[in-house]
Amino acid sequence: MRRQILTAAAMAFAAMIILFQSASVASGQFSASAPAGGAKGAARHPRLFFTAEELPALRQKARAYPSFAQLTSFVDSQRFFERPTPDSRGWESNAIMLAEAFVALITQDPKYIEKAKKQLFQIAGMDMTVWRGTISPPCRVAGLGLGHFSQAVGIGYDWLYPFMTEDERKTIRDALVKKAFAIYKEGVDLNTRSEYWLHITNNWCPVIHGGEGIAALAVRGEIPEADWVLEQTRKRIRNFLDPLPKDGGCVEGTMYGIYGAVNAALFAEALKHVVGTDDGIMDHPGMKKFSSFMICFTGADGGRINFSDCNVLNDISGELYSLVGRYNDKALDSYLQQYIPSFRKGTSAAWEIIFRPPAIAAGAAPPLDDFVVFPDTHWAAMRSDKMQLFFKSGNIGNGHKHADLNTFVMLLNGERLVPTAPYEDKDTNYHSTILVNGKGQPLSATGAIIQSGKAKGVMFATADASKAYGGELTCFLRTAFFAPDRFVAIGDVLAGQAGNKYEWKLQTSETPVISSDKKSARINGKKASLQVQVVLPDNATLSAGRSFGPCLSADVTAAGPSASYFVILAPADLAVSAKATGNSVQVTAGGASYTFSLTGRGWVAAGSDVKETTVVSTPATNPSGTSAVVVTEEKPKIQEKPKPVATSEKLATMDDWVAKLKYRLGLYLKSGQMPKFQCQALDARVNVEAMDGSGQLTLVDRGGKKTVVQWEKLTIDDYVGLAQDMAGMADTALDHALLAYFCHAAKKTDKAQEHLKKAGSYEKAVRDATGM
Repeated sequence: MRRQILTAAAMAFAAMIILFQSASVASGQFSASAPAGGAKGAARHPRLFFTAEELPALRQKARAYPSFAQLTSFVDSQRFFERPTPDSRGWESNAIMLAEAFVALITQDPKYIEKAKKQLFQIAGMDMTVWRGTISPPCRVAGLGLGHFSQAVGIGYDWLYPFMTEDERKTIRDALVKKAFAIYKEGVDLNTRSEYWLHITNNWCPVIHGGEGIAALAVRGEIPEADWVLEQTRKRIRNFLDPLPKDGGCVEGTMYGIYGAVNAALFAEALKHVVGTDDGIMDHPGMKKFSSFMICFTGADGGRINFSDCNVLNDISGELYSLVGRYNDKALDSYLQQYIPSFRKGTSAAWEIIFRPPAIAAGAAPPLDDFVVFPDTHWAAMRSDKMQLFFKSGNIGNGHKHADLNTFVMLLNGERLVPTAPYEDKDTNYHSTILVNGKGQPLSATGAIIQSGKAKGVMFATADASKAYGGELTCFLRTAFFAPDRFVAIGDVLAGQAGNKYEWKLQTSETPVISSDKKSARINGKKASLQVQVVLPDNATLSAGRSFGPCLSADVTAAGPSASYFVILAPADLAVSAKATGNSVQVTAGGASYTFSLTGRGWVAAGSDVKETTVVSTPATNPSGTSAVVVTEEKPKIQEKPKPVATSEKLATMDDWVAKLKYRLGLYLKSGQMPKFQCQALDARVNVEAMDGSGQLTLVDRGGKKTVVQWEKLTIDDYVGLAQDMAGMADTALDHALLAYFCHAAKKTDKAQEHLKKAGSYEKAVRDATGM
């Protein structure tokens, strides 16, 4: 099988060479047109991130930087990197080669020039199998390594251009044409769903398209193929940018957010220098605010809060200085000075010297807000001197699929006593959330932070993951309360079938010590100890087990259709007591008293300033660094009580009911929910991700592929599917009325009658329109 694949790849490669050598410029082939301004001007090097005219000043700046001495020492310590393994993605050789090339360009020392050139030609000379870069199913043509190798060779060509002969330059250009550009075009021509990096919105998009784009910019005006590649990459980078949350968050988590953001930013900087515009990439709100997201979700232990993501290690890269330079971001600059790990210092120094503004002052970062909610990503962070709480709902993630909705991480005295699962442990069982009848969350699950605010001395956020367990649950509201330096409380409202077994999971850093009554436990860490107390349900008992590490479980079998949890986590050296009375819990901690009550919107704290708006602190958008900027975003109410149908509201014709369906769909999308249905035109189960003013829908299938469909292409069965999912989400009279109407139109008479009974004040409008 492997031989067949390699043979097919070789045949494709041979076909590409014939194509490149052909004089034909037919549609679909590379354009042979020269760029505006002529080849002579375009061939001037370096040009990707700084110009030849700027090079003398950059050399002076580099020699004044302490980190340049570190960079030079790093290059001195490196032996020649022989050859990456066949499954390489370029991480081993590329960073070393770029460090060597930068030192060569700055010092012009022959020993560094020869060392860097040797590494560049070694990478350029690798065979097609390596250049394809670890092809991961379902891809057939290329993997992430294609982007890394293309970027590195393009930058190496640009920086070492002054030190190469014309024959040596041609060798590098030929490698880009026959390998980087040939593989890329093979994928574009194939254009199948399996080659998903062409369409995907996650980090693969800026890595591959950004890397190819940088290579194309490096040789633009020198080889004709570069124009076509650049055109494709500028278009396809939008797949990453257009759905990027405007609050700066990333559904893949902080590590993959960094991976995507830095590759998009490097492409943008190269575009700006060579073409004169970055196509608005760096004007995207999500790019501007990304550093805030990354900073807010770094723990006091210096590690990532790894929701949806990779491991805790804070492997920050120097390419982030591109964001510092573009936004004059003092908070990010201070963060990088503190958190770039020592093993990254050598390879990061070049980017620091290139991008860090000379005027930015070293020193401490501006303080973070103690309470931050990211309204588009549906993550929250709460912090005090001794405690940190991080809370996640939103999306399971479009790449790595951690089933971790409504989970949390807690740090006490800088120690992560309540962690979450590493990269390879993705199931719900590995996160601090709920199992229902032994089942976790399916990959299609979504949730949303629906309210947040502050009470007297308590911060809180409530997340709704009611649809995260299929038919096992009809309600899962979790409220995370944070009383600074005193306690964290987790209040859950669950509804489903009588007899449901609920497993309340808490991941722990150390094996917990459970009390004799099995109502409390203690987690003894190296720097702090945490007490855990189950207040509700009365019949819940704690047990210890293992998932990716030690964990606690509080299991109950529901006697009725609903159940409520209320669990307190507090420093073990603090006197904390709690008592449940009816639908309330009274907590005393550190001499202060708190009351929590159970409502239709979940648990609330007495005196709460409950808001249907969420707040995000974005220090990255505040260049002065004097204080945090606060942005509020209104969240529409979906579960509102239906208003009586006004006599002036016309719902007599099909067009009237369709307009009302579109209106309701718009409300759900604005609230962060993505209704799903079986799309007849696509013959696929899809989620609606967006709808513009003209009714154009962006639909996402289970494989992550996005398709744009005009509303007019929807059928009656599509209307039924949309109305059914929305009726299940919020259970409002209007949603049931819409479902009843469209079921009648689809000749689903029994189902229409069933939902007509739930249409409330809209029942008459349905009957008048249908004659039911």
